[in-house]
Amino acid sequence: MTFEVLNKFTDAGFHIIKITEGEFKDVEFSYGAVEIEEKNDECHLKFDFNVISDPNNSTSDSFGQYIGNILLDILEEQVNKESVVYAGGK
Repeated sequence: MTFEVLNKFTDAGFHIIKITEGEFKDVEFSYGAVEIEEKNDECHLKFDFNVISDPNNSTSDSFGQYIGNILLDILEEQVNKESVVYAGGK
């Protein structure tokens, strides 16, 4: 799973991410709200996203799962660097 965080932002100020290889190559998207829910002693990740550009019409039902894995990679990297930013919430 290869992606690049672009130096571009949505109107709401979210980074735009571009998938650079695989089934969803060249799709650009952004995440919105991200929540971590605990259910039955398990954590579940919920997130909003917006597809900015899909030049190959490649997004499908599996796209959400794919970018969920990218989000996990990003979160793990931020945790390891101790750079997770929490902004608001309930």
